[in-house]
Amino acid sequence: MRRGRETRSTSQPPARALTTFTTWNTQGAPQPAVHLSFQPLSHASERHYLPTLIANGAPMGIGGGGTHLLSDLRALEPTWVSSVPRLFDLVRAGYERKLAAKKAEDPSADATRLETELLRETRLVFGKNIQGVSTGSAPVSPETDLAPI
Repeated sequence: MRRGRETRSTSQPPARALTTFTTWNTQGAPQPAVHLSFQPLSHASERHYLPTLIANGAPMGIGGGGTHLLSDLRALEPTWVSSVPRLFDLVRAGYERKLAAKKAEDPSADATRLETELLRETRLVFGKNIQGVSTGSAPVSPETDLAPI
């Protein structure tokens, strides 16, 4: 058997496994981390993120997905959300619908003030403890700006 490829439980793990864990352990979750697991484990970010959180004793919830996702996010209030672009596109679309409705309701209202208030409200979709968001598997659409979140 080649060195570093042993599978017995008494052997040392391959160096690559330690490097991967260390990388995610130091660069991964904001502390204290709270995570809502709603992506399938086929997503690399979820596969790497979960063991790091478990090893560090972080609280986490398992989301119902689909139509329950936004209510799960509000209920758990995670510190970081990593998702496919579709979630962020849906949040942006909701923001744009509400903004258009508010502008139609009061055309003379200060647009900057409306946008600021609505952006603050939209950010709460992820809960009040959110520290950051990330996306993978595909780029977000050019209209979706994750920076304000």
